[in-house]
Amino acid sequence: MARLPTIHKANQPIAHTRGMRVTFGKYKGLLVEEILDENAGWLVWAHENVEHFRLDEDIYQEAMARDVQRRARNEIKRYAEYNFWGDFDD
Repeated sequence: MARLPTIHKANQPIAHTRGMRVTFGKYKGLLVEEILDENAGWLVWAHENVEHFRLDEDIYQEAMARDVQRRARNEIKRYAEYNFWGDFDD
């Protein structure tokens, strides 16, 4: 059963959970869960930079982990491509 969003203090944003929709930006109208699958890095960015947007702590941690994994895959892929052509031979 999904947890209900909680308000930590008065005038602070509700912590968004998987089933909540984003109401701003390029992902306006999409569920947090959909954005998590498509671009977890954007959720991390929004959580850290948009004053009126917060993620549930578990979602934030998952988004950070997914973003780190995506970045690592991209770096490995980029290194493999350069190494194939001999640009970064040690």
